[in-house]
Amino acid sequence: MLNGNPLRVRRKKFGFGSFILLLVVGVAFIAAGIVGFRASSINANWGRVNGVVVGVQSLPSGTNGSTYTPTVKCVVQGQTYAVSSSSSSSTYPAIGSSRQIAFDPNQPGDAKVVDGTGAQVVMLIFPVIGALLVIAAPVFYMNSLRRSKDITNLTQSGQKIRGIITDIQSTSANQQGGSMYRIVV
Repeated sequence: MLNGNPLRVRRKKFGFGSFILLLVVGVAFIAAGIVGFRASSINANWGRVNGVVVGVQSLPSGTNGSTYTPTVKCVVQGQTYAVSSSSSSSTYPAIGSSRQIAFDPNQPGDAKVVDGTGAQVVMLIFPVIGALLVIAAPVFYMNSLRRSKDITNLTQSGQKIRGIITDIQSTSANQQGGSMYRIVV
């Protein structure tokens, strides 16, 4: 019951604010995915060497879990470098285990731990979700506007009655080419 009228039902609308919010969230997902993908990708021209896990950084995750980020030491052109992985895992990396390092030949200090393609695939999910949100926002908004217009037209031209529908009869086609129906209450 709304405002003392048991027949008045409040309709949920997808308004302009919801439209803008969905667009902003969609664009943010797209941007985060692109930035994350670029950060996790490795230039094909970079060199690769094997390194050894020398340390692990533990970060709390969830209620009782942790994620672990390995620090890998490697030697490039006679110089030793320590590189932290850009991604973390729920499995603890073994100290002394081997990991591959990719490095810029012009600046060997600019290096990344090769984590595989999993991080890149996850980063591609973000732009896909963002694109779906950006497409869905105007669709939902236009459907809401159309529905509001239909409801307004119905309330202006229709007659509100209470009863039980006993029959729906097809009458004829209207001027717009659609069918007309008579509802028997």
